[in-house]
Amino acid sequence: MEAFCMKVIAIISQKGGVGKTTLASHLAVKAASEGHTVGIIDLDPQGSLSAWAASREAEQPYFIVADGALKTQMKKLAQGGFDLIFIDTPPNSINTFDEMQVADFFLIPVKASPHDLRTIPATWELIQDKDRAAFVLNDVTSRSRIAWDSLQTLSQLGAVAGSITSRVTFAESQIDGRTIQEIEPKGKGAAEIGKIYRFLMEKLKQQGKNNEESPN
Repeated sequence: MEAFCMKVIAIISQKGGVGKTTLASHLAVKAASEGHTVGIIDLDPQGSLSAWAASREAEQPYFIVADGALKTQMKKLAQGGFDLIFIDTPPNSINTFDEMQVADFFLIPVKASPHDLRTIPATWELIQDKDRAAFVLNDVTSRSRIAWDSLQTLSQLGAVAGSITSRVTFAESQIDGRTIQEIEPKGKGAAEIGKIYRFLMEKLKQQGKNNEESPN
């Protein structure tokens, strides 16, 4: 496990139904399995991440109730020994994006469809430092032309952390508060989550190095 100060990852998109909750829960569980102390915060009024956490038997990731200003809450969590915090945000979150600046990194899930791709500029323009963000191509149909075209479009805008193939086991695993890597640890879905997790860890590690090298 890489050692670094607490980092906050916000899963954002101006469009609903792109898989923010699934991505947040799967990455949080992966991080916990790698030895991190992980918290999750659900800011989406639909409460999908909250419901998932409530049905989960495992202790981690810890579900944290959003309480007051995020910046203040993050300071308390850092003092409490957390390594990673994942925040699931609501769609059309432009009104709360100022609060999201507490995040160290942004992951933007995008479905491989023309309608989803058209919404990307609205989300991408919110992020001032593009080095702090990456796309995740979600719900991909293997070897499809639209998946390839979507990947090329996203790559022209910014970094792509990885892709997630459409699998019913992603949804099935969420029923009782688990994730795909817990029911099929050696499956392709678990490997896809692992790839995105490693990308994220490398980005956070690089941020730490850059902060150390920057003058005070």
